[in-house]
Amino acid sequence: MNSDFVLQELKLIDPSMGSGHILVYAFDVLIQLYVAEGFRERDAVELILRNNLYGLDIDKRAFQLAYFALMMKARQYSRRILNKHIKLNVYTVPGEAGISESDIKLLPMNFPDQEKAFEDLETLVTNFKYGSDLGSLIEFKDIDFENLKSGLNTENISLFDDDIRKMVCVGELLQQKYDIAVTNPPYMGSSGFNSTLSTFAKKNYKNSKSDLFAMFIERWNHALNFDGYNSMVTMQSWMFLSSYESMRKNIISKLTITNLMHMENMVMGIAFGTAVTIFKKNYLKGFKGTYHQIKFKDISQKDSPKSLPITGNRFNQISQDEFTKIPGQPISYWVSENLIHDFVIGKRMDEVVTPKVG
Repeated sequence: MNSDFVLQELKLIDPSMGSGHILVYAFDVLIQLYVAEGFRERDAVELILRNNLYGLDIDKRAFQLAYFALMMKARQYSRRILNKHIKLNVYTVPGEAGISESDIKLLPMNFPDQEKAFEDLETLVTNFKYGSDLGSLIEFKDIDFENLKSGLNTENISLFDDDIRKMVCVGELLQQKYDIAVTNPPYMGSSGFNSTLSTFAKKNYKNSKSDLFAMFIERWNHALNFDGYNSMVTMQSWMFLSSYESMRKNIISKLTITNLMHMENMVMGIAFGTAVTIFKKNYLKGFKGTYHQIKFKDISQKDSPKSLPITGNRFNQISQDEFTKIPGQPISYWVSENLIHDFVIGKRMDEVVTPKVG
């Protein structure tokens, strides 16, 4: 972070928050940071709820659980917080609200820039038409939310007032930049996409359209401040498969992988390998990221590694620049200097012989 970084300005979002586990954990971390800076806990609680934590989900019940969990966590540190009537920055992503362009122009609301407001509201309505399918993959640019909020702060009430207020609130979360994005995004291969999601993926996420989790990586890497971080728990397939080659090249050339924990089948209780990756927004040439693999045999009875890094297991600190020397640029963090050297000066087998079955 910058040397002039102010804790009250830190923005952390979980864009697929589920029942709020990550946000609740982040709350505990933030309390410790505030107290270390000399804040009283009850003052820190208000600042965290108002300024620091943001969350989105497409499931209303998950939102309700997350909202409740976050308020109960706040209550743990401040007994009077429920009397403050603070509205949390967590929402469900709006779906089609049945508002048309003609409805927007009939709204009895006064905006500083009326023409821009109606244009922006139309953009929100159009994009949230499929909000229940696309969720926090939706992006907004150049919407003047201050102008919209100025109009919504009046006492004018319309039939669609609540729907519009929610679209403005969620739209602002989807447009603003964050210092930290952290989530366990949904996993779904493209074969499971409905027509809306499939069309959207092909148009907007050409490098990551093979799976929903990869689209989340790409989308929330876009949403970071210059020195921000995106941490995601995903399937391991993006690290190696050819269908993600363009995505990897983009990450390696424009971002920095600072840490990656690679876990084999069943380490997280699921029957496929996973990767916990931390991406830094800007590219740091020569930076050596920290990579390690956790195997099922390394897990103790408490479902955590006995030690980290694990002796004798795959562990390396290596610059991602080295991956560019390997065909397809896989995230092969365990490769040795000698092997990379062979890729650089050696000939590919298909240049020497013709591969055949048998």
